[in-house]
Amino acid sequence: MDDTGVPEGEMAVEVPKLRAEGQGEVKDFHFPPVLNGMDYLESVVTHLRGEPSTRDLKYGVLHLQAATEVLLKTPLVEHDWQLVVDWPKDCTEEQYVSGDFKSVGIKDAVKLLRSELDIDVPMAASNAINELVLWRNALQHFGLTVTAEAVAARAAAVLDFLLDFIKEHLTWALAEEDAQHVATQMETVSRGLGEITALVQTRLRTLKPRLEGLEEVTVQCPQCGNWTMVVDEAVDCLYCTGSSWTPEAACLAYAVSIQGNSWRDYRKDPSGPRETCPDCDGQTLVNGVRLAHAPEQEYSFCFGCSAQYRGLEHCMRCTRLFQPGEEESVCDDCWHEAIQRD
Repeated sequence: MDDTGVPEGEMAVEVPKLRAEGQGEVKDFHFPPVLNGMDYLESVVTHLRGEPSTRDLKYGVLHLQAATEVLLKTPLVEHDWQLVVDWPKDCTEEQYVSGDFKSVGIKDAVKLLRSELDIDVPMAASNAINELVLWRNALQHFGLTVTAEAVAARAAAVLDFLLDFIKEHLTWALAEEDAQHVATQMETVSRGLGEITALVQTRLRTLKPRLEGLEEVTVQCPQCGNWTMVVDEAVDCLYCTGSSWTPEAACLAYAVSIQGNSWRDYRKDPSGPRETCPDCDGQTLVNGVRLAHAPEQEYSFCFGCSAQYRGLEHCMRCTRLFQPGEEESVCDDCWHEAIQRD
């Protein structure tokens, strides 16, 4: 395996001994999961500091995904190794120790942490992790186009979450020597996170004047996760340089990366999460969208004309969405058509 990181669904395992090539003595290869994950995180901040190259961005994404998978699964393994096995009934402990098994993916690991250990991954961190998994899969299979700014923003969110996760759920079980090593690594990663976060915040501050007055048409960007995607004639993220979207693509990306739905949910449905907008008749309306002017509330929002609604209902006759009045169950078009028939 090269240094592109651990593939999605494959769990890194500890290899007790490894003979160094060209040498007679046996060298220790000591990489238990937490140290393994921290080593990946050190690599991430090294690659993403300053002005990262395309290669730096690539390995930053791959190694952050690998670290996330290793670290999220570690509490599950400590509780019961079978939790991280995709088909535990078909896997013996001997197979598990040797690495001869298929592991669950990150999304399943997040669900298991919640259901089995009552460890909750916040929505913001979960969204960033899910986007990271998509980026990693794209890189490994067919290539990826994403802005450096987006990588920095998503990486900062994931790193921030992982540092707290490690402190709260992982370090207590480490041997003293390993705990000291991890503490040193945590300091390195924290400093790197500070540098990356500072760059993100500096850019956001420069964008603040441009975003003022646009809060009612500003949503979270599916790519970087910042409140910088403006839907006003065009769909553009001001944070992600050169990032423009078609309204249709923005709908699907928002539903997956911000609302946490799966691409698979829409694979057989060409319209995906999109519904017909009552205002412009475009199939570019998404329910449950949060806007910058009132992020605690959910709206039905059109990524085509930026119309926003609350309380839309489906017409009982044509099934299209409409804004009902008191005790209304059909839209105006269907109502007028019924009157004309009578």
